[in-house]
Amino acid sequence: MSGRYRLGVLSNTFRVLFERLFPSHLAGLFQASLFFDEVPDPKPSSAPIRAMMHTLSVEAWECGYVGDAVEDMQMARAAGVRSFALTTGACRSQELRDAGADWVGSDLNALSACLLNGNCSERA
Repeated sequence: MSGRYRLGVLSNTFRVLFERLFPSHLAGLFQASLFFDEVPDPKPSSAPIRAMMHTLSVEAWECGYVGDAVEDMQMARAAGVRSFALTTGACRSQELRDAGADWVGSDLNALSACLLNGNCSERA
């Protein structure tokens, strides 16, 4: 999928924690990354996603943001970016929809089907 899309990681965790816990073979799929300790105004501000769009040289209409928290959906909405919510975190699907999610799915398999096959009908 990384050959088809420009991928970035935007997280409210610290870089050192990400680097310690995230598998390196997966981290290599991302062209850019930005973490909580690197931004003056974290999520739900739109500043982090706007910085990521600048780094990846993309416009809002070219982006999709994947997250599992209300703050993720609020940030994407504020930046005018399409949002894909996963119910793999602490938030329920209705909370994510209420926060502005354009699509809500149960897991990465559902997201993959949505993005690769255009099957974006799941609303977990």
